[in-house]
Amino acid sequence: MGSNKGLNCRLRDIQRRLTDPGHRVSCPVISRLLRAEGYRLRQNVKACEETAHPERGLQFGYLQQRQQHAAAGQPSTRWRKFTSISFSFF
Repeated sequence: MGSNKGLNCRLRDIQRRLTDPGHRVSCPVISRLLRAEGYRLRQNVKACEETAHPERGLQFGYLQQRQQHAAAGQPSTRWRKFTSISFSFF
């Protein structure tokens, strides 16, 4: 792990918090001061899912089937049959 310290906020938020009590300062100055002290702003990072969702293949298979029917000039239904969902009524 590096020696950099991370902040999970925006420069505008820091500027607003400093301006409220009367400390007027610009975002570039805040950025330079934080960088000089070893701080950095954290960026949002997209987390990758380890495994694909089990119904993802079914979804694309259905879309491909609709495209094939449309290309062949056949009518296609708009509603997919939910075979994996069971309904129970009390």
